Amino acid sequence: MIAQLDHLIAVFVGAFLILALLVVQKRTTLTQAETTLSQVSRVQADAMVEVLAQDVENVLTPDLASGTGFPFEIRIDTASGQTSSLSLTTLVRTTVADSATGLAAFTPGRVRYDLTPSGRRIWTGLDSADVYRLDRSVDTGAGFDRSPLGEVVGFDVAALTPGGARRIGSLPAVPEQLALSLAVAADAPTTRGDGTRSARDRIVRAEASVRPANR
Repeated sequence: MIAQLDHLIAVFVGAFLILALLVVQKRTTLTQAETTLSQVSRVQADAMVEVLAQDVENVLTPDLASGTGFPFEIRIDTASGQTSSLSLTTLVRTTVADSATGLAAFTPGRVRYDLTPSGRRIWTGLDSADVYRLDRSVDTGAGFDRSPLGEVVGFDVAALTPGGARRIGSLPAVPEQLALSLAVAADAPTTRGDGTRSARDRIVRAEASVRPANR
């Protein structure tokens, strides 16, 4: 009888240890998945803000735009508080950088960024957030060619006065300084058997402060 009890206890202990190992293994796998998703989000956010910053840095004043000027305009969606659109005339890259010189070809063009709700919400770790599609449209003389830049959960372009006040709408002149911000997130994976979500904040933000070169 004692031998049977010892065997039964051994089976229970072994099963518990296996279960504990599986839980640890699952948590480790999900932690690795979270890290990978955060890294992917970081790459996406940095790439998008780099394109945006280059367009803003190369913005052209009306006298440099050779009659193709597009009003420098920032529109805000009052419901979400996000920047809904950004319009400007800038130098648009038309070729990739030369491998020998590191230089690329640019031509004046009109660029417009549009933020459109995707209709989806994702869990970001601490809360849920609306997902938006950020499109970049370019017109170098043949009409606008629209292409998706990526999905974001936050988009903010702030034209700043010397005193730091925000300016929106159609601006009479190219702003002296702009603050750019993009937020990207991937849906947080589950971490427990009961399906509850991770409490880790999964929103990755990329920011840039830009002073237009041709102002």
